[in-house]
Parts: sequence; structure tokens; C-alpha cells
Amino acid sequence: MTTIIIKTINGEEIIASLDSKNENEITVSKPRKLVLQGSQGGLMPYIISSPDAEGIVINRRAIAAMFEAPQDVANSYLQATTSILLS
Repeated sequence: MTTIIIKTINGEEIIASLDSKNENEITVSKPRKLVLQGSQGGLMPYIISSPDAEGIVINRRAIAAMFEAPQDVANSYLQATTSILLS
């Protein structure tokens, strides 16, 4: 599983599991929006009505930047979206 961070053209930052990609779109699962909570960062479901949605297709035209998440961010995402606890 590759955990990625997406910066959309409207400024949102999304962290998700990358399922697949091609020249026109990417497909992700369990997307979370990166939000500020005071001086700390936090994760909230990107799609509130279906927080563990899979197979979400994002058009590459909506993406300003995309990169693999740093390990500490990927670990926080993994703990937030699974029952796996990392120390």
C-alpha cells in the first residue's frame, strides 16, 4: 500500500491509499482531509457520508501536486484508518 498526499487545485490537502493511476486519473481509498486543529494537524474523512470509501476516482486535472507521504504522516494515516497501532 502506498500512502500519498494530494494537493488539489482548490487548495485542499488529502491523504489516501493509492489504488491505481494512469495519465488521466488516479484511484484512491479511505481518503482523509488534512486539517489544522489549533496548532496541530489532524485527519478527517474527506467524504463524510462514506469515510472508508474505496475506488474513488480523482481527475488529474484537479490535482496541483501529488507525492508519497512522509513515513510519520503515513503512520498516522494508517492508525486512523485501520485498527493497527504503531509505536
